[in-house]
Amino acid sequence: MSDVRIVLGKRGMGKSTRLVEMLKLESRFILFNTLGEECYEVFETCRTFKALCEVILSERPCFQINYRGIHDGLSTEQDFDFCTRLILQCQNVVFAVDEIDQHQKPISLPQSLENIVSLGRHQDISFWCATRRAHLIHPLIRSQANEIHIFHQWEPRDIEWLKECIGNRAYEVPNLPKYCSIIWRDTDGIPIA
Repeated sequence: MSDVRIVLGKRGMGKSTRLVEMLKLESRFILFNTLGEECYEVFETCRTFKALCEVILSERPCFQINYRGIHDGLSTEQDFDFCTRLILQCQNVVFAVDEIDQHQKPISLPQSLENIVSLGRHQDISFWCATRRAHLIHPLIRSQANEIHIFHQWEPRDIEWLKECIGNRAYEVPNLPKYCSIIWRDTDGIPIA
């Protein structure tokens, strides 16, 4: 079953570690490793878009790919666009993006990413992302999330948005210790605004 998950928190609070833990449980995923974080090196690494295409075209039943592209003369924007278009050609896969705020804005979303978030469920494509700031995630992604992992944050705009999701528990977020999180699931019965 496809889903949308968001991992939020300040730098160094455990976002990437949580994403690694979540991905280890999946047999088919492509992680767009925006900043080249070394913690994702536990997975097979593709350093070019061509190498990523070869993995997908090989029709391997299982793959866990840490994609660290942008070595093909592509801009970051082009690389992300090509990657999201490739994902749309897949079935039964998790597409994860570390630092999603680098690839979309609160007021604009690349069309291929919008298609993954809105229509990916028809191809059993899940979308997971991590970022530092909740309010920097496009509303479509936030509205489709069925699981949010919340690490330490303190910015008022982020806390206000979180309050709409998790109620008064949002006021606990600024006091969360390093590596501790609150996990919200849509089965908790609280709508995401």
